[in-house]
Amino acid sequence: SEVTGFVCDPAYEKLAVTAIGEQLSQLPWSRLSLRYEPTGKRSSYLMKALGSRDFRSKFKDYRINKGTIDNLICPQIQLPDDYQDYLQTGVSSNTRQKIKRFTRKYLDTGELHISHTTPETVERDVDVLLTLWVQKWSGLKGRSSARRIAMKYKNMLMSFSRHGVLNLPILWQSQTPVSALGCLADHRQGHLLFILSGREEQSDIPQTGLLQHSGNIRWAIENNFKIYDFGHGDERYKYSFGAEDKTLHYFSIRRRSHKKSFLFDPLSVDESVETTKQLLNQRKFRQARNACEHLIQIQK
Repeated sequence: SEVTGFVCDPAYEKLAVTAIGEQLSQLPWSRLSLRYEPTGKRSSYLMKALGSRDFRSKFKDYRINKGTIDNLICPQIQLPDDYQDYLQTGVSSNTRQKIKRFTRKYLDTGELHISHTTPETVERDVDVLLTLWVQKWSGLKGRSSARRIAMKYKNMLMSFSRHGVLNLPILWQSQTPVSALGCLADHRQGHLLFILSGREEQSDIPQTGLLQHSGNIRWAIENNFKIYDFGHGDERYKYSFGAEDKTLHYFSIRRRSHKKSFLFDPLSVDESVETTKQLLNQRKFRQARNACEHLIQIQK
């Protein structure tokens, strides 16, 4: 999940999360981690509930791209009620001039146009976005791996569409897609969350990201959204749009001693068998043997 939280009534959060921790302490597990928890407070309640001598807990960092990107940072824009106000007060004069110049040159002239997905176009639009995404990431992740990830994204985006929360603008040059964004539109909270993007790597159109995000920020303001969230990672370009940091939390709790009775949870036997099969297929025989021994103990 992009933002993994504890879902509970705020009036009872300490009581509820503490009770969860007390119950978890009785279950058979050795390590529990939760990444992208937004409050920090609820994480602390759980860690404190599991703070006895039997457990060791700590908050952790999470950096990617060889440590250059902090993935626990989600830059966000607090949106005003008017797009022109945003341009005047939300960005630097240099960025404002770029947005206006490229908007006039490409969008106002009709050389490029932006479409927004509808129930009739959603299949096509999702395929356009993921085709561009795979094109971008195949070199780094490998084509087969990129395609597998893209299928997971497709399931997620189509689920967004079924629930009426998909925002998917595509930048077109005539009938050719140049770039696309996939976002979650939380209308109740007024929160537009950027998930992934793709662009035509061979396109000679400059500043497609600038046009896409500024156009989508305009759409968000005109549709009464209050927050534009750039998702995980403190990449520099996000701050040119006036974003400010929202910090998420990542913690890990480990059991200090592994009791012999702490084996696979019987409720997870089916998943454990599938994981064991995967270990065998990957020729990870030592791990597979350990898993088999645990499965045998459950049956006794």
